[in-house]
Amino acid sequence: MTIEAIQTTAEGTEAAPVLLAMRAITKRYGTRLANDAIDLDIRPAEILALLGDNGAGKSTLLRILCGDAVADSGEVLVADPKRGVLRRLAPGSPRAAIAAGIGWVSRDLDLADRLTGLENIMLGTQSLTRLRLSRYAARARLQELMGRLTLRVDLDARVSSLSASEQQRVAILRALYRGVRALVLDEPTASLTPQESESLFTTLRTLAREGIAVVVATRKIEEALELADRIVVLFEGRKMADDSATTQGPGALSLLMYGRVITKARPSYRTAGEELLELRKVNVHGEDARASLREASLMVHAGEIVGIAGIAGNGQDALAAVATGLRTPTSGEVRLFGRRLRRMSPSTFIRAGVGRIPDDHRDGLVPSMSVAENLAIEDVRTAFTRYGLLRADAMHQHAHDVTGFYSIECPGSHAPIEALSRSARQRLVFVRMLDREPRIIIANQPTRGLNFNDGGEILRRLIAARDAGAGIVLISEDLDELLNMSDLIGVLHRGHLTQPQPTGAFDTNTLGFMMGGHGSLAQDWAGWG
Repeated sequence: MTIEAIQTTAEGTEAAPVLLAMRAITKRYGTRLANDAIDLDIRPAEILALLGDNGAGKSTLLRILCGDAVADSGEVLVADPKRGVLRRLAPGSPRAAIAAGIGWVSRDLDLADRLTGLENIMLGTQSLTRLRLSRYAARARLQELMGRLTLRVDLDARVSSLSASEQQRVAILRALYRGVRALVLDEPTASLTPQESESLFTTLRTLAREGIAVVVATRKIEEALELADRIVVLFEGRKMADDSATTQGPGALSLLMYGRVITKARPSYRTAGEELLELRKVNVHGEDARASLREASLMVHAGEIVGIAGIAGNGQDALAAVATGLRTPTSGEVRLFGRRLRRMSPSTFIRAGVGRIPDDHRDGLVPSMSVAENLAIEDVRTAFTRYGLLRADAMHQHAHDVTGFYSIECPGSHAPIEALSRSARQRLVFVRMLDREPRIIIANQPTRGLNFNDGGEILRRLIAARDAGAGIVLISEDLDELLNMSDLIGVLHRGHLTQPQPTGAFDTNTLGFMMGGHGSLAQDWAGWG
């Protein structure tokens, strides 16, 4: 097959040469169809946005392209650099993809935390005995790349000490250092501020002008329209559209992405009630300044949602751990319902009516236990025992009722938790918490990884809990989610927490600046914005 055979547009006119082609790519995971006979052309000097909701099949398609996964059927073709003839790329081989000039920046970045940026970039390019001898030449080449692409990063710093944005720059430089004809990025702005995202877009546009094909997977419609030359829309594993970005509008793309017109959950204004949870100048020592809390103060009242913004790794996990009794502060006070806690423990917080949604559902489930056991685990001593004996029948009936009421796909209450999909497991953790009707809810990234429907259901139920009088702490990296949901918003940066202010004082740019450490970070600032 030659380039000319597949380089015409839908209108029959000549298009740019095809660098990479995916033909009839199909991939299943059990009964779920992740990719359904998808065709995709990737052209040099073009930015292609792969747009779709969580679970639409974007990451699977890109992992197949980059050799991290193998399609059940179909093939990936790559243009020969000299003759331009398309040849089949060896499936499931990252080495073959790299040799073909495909650079892959995954969502998780896949960096070695204990190595420096330079060591991560050079790792795998030469034998270990030659790495030390080649550092000077590598550094010179990387300095040139960083200057040309505005990708500044400390090459000698350990990756674990770098911010999310800096770590991403290391991953991009690692791909470019190997020499690429196509750069593929999976949701690269998920953990970036708006300002960092715009800087990334500048870099990607520069690469496209230099002739490199850029592929970006995203679920943000505005991002796709701003960045891309062409947009491909995926929905439930199927390709719904493939067209120039200039011919698409937000409404049409939204309909293609979700299969319907969408409306976002948004709470109405209400007066806050009594004080439920208070942190007073709490300190927590972490591995570094970003994972710690430094004199953090927070007040949560009944009937309000307090949003916490921040770049990942700036103290969110420490805040959630203290607010749910999982971690004892180094210093400072924690008060529940006006009473200072002398001893911290998860069981104390659960009995007091504190509900927890962890940022990773695996932290809330026991893989070796059944669905029924996982649903009962926090109440097993109070609700599912009699005279010291476990009431298995009551536990399984409870699981049957809960999964049915909340429409969670489940093969049965006796099934192992691993038999459920990732989305179902995440929703199970949420409904277990909600079923106890907690007075305080600590929701840490509650919609991360969920599609719009499942994430929207969680947000609507959080609003209902807030309207019923619960106090909610919503920790999220999604700024639109925070602005839509929160009554007040505070910002975490390197363990410092700003005093939460009314949501109307913020927009995404303001939050982005503060998340990056700019603007006021004083505990008592007021009037920002």
